[in-house]
Amino acid sequence: MKRIYRLNSNINEEMDYEEATEYLQEHLHFTLDNTLNLRAIVKQNELIEVLLEAYFITEEIEENKDMWQDDIKERELEYREVQGF
Repeated sequence: MKRIYRLNSNINEEMDYEEATEYLQEHLHFTLDNTLNLRAIVKQNELIEVLLEAYFITEEIEENKDMWQDDIKERELEYREVQGF
């Protein structure tokens, strides 16, 4: 299963967890501290989860490698047709 984050303001924009947390840091102008303190890590994770819930719609999708392979083959065939092969 793969988790996708969609912005509440633009549901067409999909992000993974890392992209979503980077988006939050850039647009809310804060940075996460690199720390080994367990309490600080837990608090940062809680903050991230609250912000993700507030700013994003979360979906879990099942990745199907066969689907991706079929899509790649289909795009390759379309490309070859356009190129005249």
